[in-house]
Amino acid sequence: MGMSGTKTGKRKKKFVLMAAAAVILIVMLWIVFFVYRTGSEASAAELSFTEMKLTDTGFTAKAEFMSSGKSFRKYSYTIEEGVLYLTVYGGLAGGRYSEGSFAVDIQDDLKNVSAVCLKGCDDTAVLYTR
Repeated sequence: MGMSGTKTGKRKKKFVLMAAAAVILIVMLWIVFFVYRTGSEASAAELSFTEMKLTDTGFTAKAEFMSSGKSFRKYSYTIEEGVLYLTVYGGLAGGRYSEGSFAVDIQDDLKNVSAVCLKGCDDTAVLYTR
C-alpha cells in the first residue's frame, strides 16, 4: 500500500510542474506577441524624417526606419507647453509589418506649438522649429 501512495504523489508533483510550465509558456508567448504587435519606442538614431511641415492646424512629415530590419507600427503625440512630442513605435520587420516608411499626419490646433520633438526610448530630439 505504501508503494501506490508514492506513485500517486509523484504523478501529482509531475502534473503540477507541467501545469506551471504550461502557464509560464503561455504568459511568455502572450508577452512576445503583445510586444511584436505594438512595438517599442524608436529612438532618433533609428529614424529619418523628410518633408516636414508645421501649420496652425497640423503637422505632416514623411519618415522611415533607417534599418531594413525594423518596421513601423504606430505613432502617438502629446502637446505640452508649446511643444508637440511625437512618439514612434517600431519593431522587427516581418509578416504584416514589413514597411519601414510611413507618413505622419497630425491634425490638431497647433497655433501655440513652436517646436516638434521626437520622444524616443531614451532620448528626445528636436525635429522642427518655427
